[in-house]
Amino acid sequence: PRRRRAQSSTRPRQAHVANGRARVEALDTFQGRVRNGQGLDSTNGCAVIAPLVCHQHVTAKDARGATNAQVSKLIDSIVPPILAHIRQKHGLGSGAFIIPADVHDYLYDAKAIDEKMFDGVHGGNVLDAAHLGNLLSAFEQIPATHRAACAFFFKEHVTAILRVGGAYHFIDSMPGEHPSRMGTRTVCADVDVLRCHLMTYATKKLPAAVDGREWNDMTAEFDPRVFQAFLWKNQT
Repeated sequence: PRRRRAQSSTRPRQAHVANGRARVEALDTFQGRVRNGQGLDSTNGCAVIAPLVCHQHVTAKDARGATNAQVSKLIDSIVPPILAHIRQKHGLGSGAFIIPADVHDYLYDAKAIDEKMFDGVHGGNVLDAAHLGNLLSAFEQIPATHRAACAFFFKEHVTAILRVGGAYHFIDSMPGEHPSRMGTRTVCADVDVLRCHLMTYATKKLPAAVDGREWNDMTAEFDPRVFQAFLWKNQT
């Protein structure tokens, strides 16, 4: 079953890449690559990186929103001190993973992000077309006069999805499939290409044991298929 699931998502994505409807761009860095003068870096900082990339995008002046250069600067220079402060506040050691909800609370309190831009939380089983569809529909329903983005939490990693016109850009601060082995920006031509990309992304991370397992909302927190997405918008 897992092999069939992988093939059903990978083949269409390969076709999208071949026909130019999806492409992978390299960032100039990845999380944890650069250590600043205080000895701080962004290792395991995706829970801070992703929402700040989203905020950077929905408030950006550039037509593309958050540019690759801006995202790279954020990862290397802006995130490390914020990450260290949040870890200290929660009594966590250097390099510890942080819960995304705690990060959002901190960023609200620090006025680093504007809660008026928050558009809700979506989640569920990433392999369930209806659950994932709820997030994608919410994205599509945000007026074209607004920028939109979400922090996508799955398998203890947080990525950012940015809406750019009718396209969607998937930002991953971890080294990805690009030959540079830097962080990546996967540009998806529309929401259907994004849906395909997300299924491919999720399938690669999931164990075969989840196939055929019944979904239960009561135990979703412990299910490897669970995702959570924090959606943002801002009128341009």
